[in-house]
Amino acid sequence: MDTAVLAVAPHTSNIDGLIGLSAIQSLRVHVRFMGKHTLFEGRLGKLMYWLGGIPVNRESATDLVEQTVAVIQQAPCWLGIAPEGTRKGAERWKTGFYRIAEALDAPIVVLGFCYRRKQVRIVGTVQPSGDMERDLASMVEMLVDVVPRHPERISRPFNDKTPLP
Repeated sequence: MDTAVLAVAPHTSNIDGLIGLSAIQSLRVHVRFMGKHTLFEGRLGKLMYWLGGIPVNRESATDLVEQTVAVIQQAPCWLGIAPEGTRKGAERWKTGFYRIAEALDAPIVVLGFCYRRKQVRIVGTVQPSGDMERDLASMVEMLVDVVPRHPERISRPFNDKTPLP
């Protein structure tokens, strides 16, 4: 599989990034990842670029999906994204990762960080069907036994108050 979107969830702690980078190295596939643009400043920024990072300014994310798709079509890779878009907890998941996978006709590989078991593992894959709500619900089911570092910061994929499984 040359191209895939790696959905990393739940993302509730800064340490998730370090653990994620270590996990990426073990996959032995070319993985790039998106991160907050301020992480790409100074000395840390050079390291982030070297590791395959793509800076994202969430304040001005116009055409980000289209730009990302164009980059990946030119240089196929796996793209790692935290669907929440933040580690602090969000009202709902961002949908860019899904739209990127859909545009690339690429699978979404769901990677869970479980702090209770001290595991990073691929919990499943979803091929975007066009029914985003159903596909996101399927991803939530895959993550049902994954315990984040800060469970109180967990984000829901939908903008509702439905309890997570």
